[in-house]
Amino acid sequence: MNLISKNSWIFFILICPFIFFFTPKIDKFSNSEISCFKKINYEKTTIFIHNCDAHSITSSSENFSNYLFDWEDNPWKGRPIHILLGTALSPIIYPFSLVPKMFFFHKLNYNGIRKNYLSKLPIYISFYLVNFFLLVILSKIAFFILNTTNNLEKVLVSILFSTTDMVNAWFWTAHSIFFGHIIPLVGLLSFLIGFYSNEISSKRFIFFAFILGMGCLIYQMSILWIGMFIFGIAFKNVELLVTKKTLYFVATFLAPIFIWMILTFSFGISIFFEASKHSQFMWLFKIFDESYRDTHGNFLNIITQHLLVFFDNFSNSFGYQWIPSTFLITYCIVKKKLKLIRLITNPIVIASISIFIVQCLFNYIQDENQTRFINPLITVLTLVSLWLFKKFDKKSLPFAICFLIFFQMVFAFSKPPISLS
Repeated sequence: MNLISKNSWIFFILICPFIFFFTPKIDKFSNSEISCFKKINYEKTTIFIHNCDAHSITSSSENFSNYLFDWEDNPWKGRPIHILLGTALSPIIYPFSLVPKMFFFHKLNYNGIRKNYLSKLPIYISFYLVNFFLLVILSKIAFFILNTTNNLEKVLVSILFSTTDMVNAWFWTAHSIFFGHIIPLVGLLSFLIGFYSNEISSKRFIFFAFILGMGCLIYQMSILWIGMFIFGIAFKNVELLVTKKTLYFVATFLAPIFIWMILTFSFGISIFFEASKHSQFMWLFKIFDESYRDTHGNFLNIITQHLLVFFDNFSNSFGYQWIPSTFLITYCIVKKKLKLIRLITNPIVIASISIFIVQCLFNYIQDENQTRFINPLITVLTLVSLWLFKKFDKKSLPFAICFLIFFQMVFAFSKPPISLS
């Protein structure tokens, strides 16, 4: 009984995504979206939206050899671990998928993709389990930052981070975009690993580097984590940047993606780099391109144009979702008369500010895609608000979490998820 009580937060993570079967979905799609997004219905109710990328992702997992060597224009060759997870887990999942397939999935209306979806159902379920595991990781990070041991707090925190807009939009799509949900908090954790590097054993330090580096082969935005690690070290002591321990961490982190690049180059396999398509950090290099400046004006004009586009999309990336956590942060600071100067020098606050700035710069000019990359930062605001209550008003923490859960549910049931773009 104690074991069940201790780990009951995992059960709540398991059931939370099913809540979004009953929330509003996008009713009409644009001409460019109508061929990509398909409504999956139970009777007359749309329970989730299927993204066309899921076809190529699950097909890649279905035939991993074809994905590697024969599918020349496959866009997922920069995310081999994500594809491999579907390949490896689906044979294990297959016997367990027969019952839900018969009693649930067969009863759905697939809007023209029924045969394709059901034939690859074990792969889809494999990715749903991967997404569930990511939510567990997210909750564990929150527990660590908040130093939470209380079971009620764990349950509430796990519900909070499993009912976000990203979960609503992407959990059931089998898309690697959902990995972006953990990017900000793992980035925050990477900063703390750098900051407290002297207190971490060498073996554990290198293990962290390898695991974080493998994230780049799941979702390339994970490269932000090495930047956050370096910021963490620099904030603690700039001289630590040139120690052997730091260099080993950086080398270990970068090893997986460089090994993958060497292997693919050796076999003549081309890799799609999302940074080149989505202008992630690439806008920085364009500024120094003379032909680009001739077309778009001088340095100041280019920056101004980018800022206008960024902030125009930035407001759409959060809607009103930033208000509850920002209110709690403000309330706690005012009520406890906290000194801002002392507060912003705390490693957790510095890490939070850093990942917010770095991830925004990474996705500086994204057009309609910006929302899915920026919206996960809401988890940072959420965590900071909870950390303040945990540190300065511990008795009110459960009420603060319930306050945030309530508004997340209000947002979820009042309109379709804004990060589904």
